[in-house]
Amino acid sequence: MATTPRKSATTRKRADPTRAAAAEKPKSTVLVELFTEQPDEPVEMVPLFSIDGIEHCIPAEPDAGLALRFIRQVRSGSLNEVEAMDALLEGLLGPESYQALLDFKGKISPKQLAQLFQAAQAAVMGVVEGPKGS
Repeated sequence: MATTPRKSATTRKRADPTRAAAAEKPKSTVLVELFTEQPDEPVEMVPLFSIDGIEHCIPAEPDAGLALRFIRQVRSGSLNEVEAMDALLEGLLGPESYQALLDFKGKISPKQLAQLFQAAQAAVMGVVEGPKGS
C-alpha cells in the first residue's frame, strides 16, 4: 500500500495575503441595468421659459444621457462650450420648444440667453451630481 507523503510545516503552501484581503473586502460593484423600452409613466415637467405667456417646459428629472453627451462634446472638442450648451438646450427642450425659442421675434438679451443656458446646464448636471445632501 502506497502512502502519500505528508507535507511538513515548512513545505506547506502559505496563504496568499492578497487573496485573504480580497476575500475580506465587500463587493463594491453593482450591476446597473439599462433598458431601451421604458414604461409609459407620466413625466413631471417644470417651466424653463415662457413666450407671450406660453410656458415651455423641461423634464423635472432630465435624461442623464444629455449630460454624458454634453461632457463628451466639450471634452473631445467636437463642439466648443457654447455649441455644446446649445445642443444641450435643444435636447432638453425638444424640437417644438427649441424651435419656438429660435422663432421668437422679440429680443433675447445676452443675460436671458445665459440664464437659459445656466438653467439647462444646472437641470441636466444636477441629475449627474445627484440630490444635494446625499
